[in-house]
Amino acid sequence: MVKMETSKAKKKWKREYYIRNKEKYSIWAKLDYLKRQGRFKIGEECEKCGKKQQLVMHHEDYKKPFKIMVLCRFCHQKLHKST
Repeated sequence: MVKMETSKAKKKWKREYYIRNKEKYSIWAKLDYLKRQGRFKIGEECEKCGKKQQLVMHHEDYKKPFKIMVLCRFCHQKLHKST
């Protein structure tokens, strides 16, 4: 039962997060679509440490959707913890 309750809580949290952040999801979806079409390319290594695996896109300002930083997951988490 605990796993099912956790799963329900996680789904509820995701749904609420989506409702609060529709603009972010819209930008993520557009960039993902353009990446898959080959019309938008991101760097191939982390801009902080140079790692080439587990890369993510970081937006400083969602009003500028194409101004992104490419970071590894570790550096991305570290950046969010420091701000």
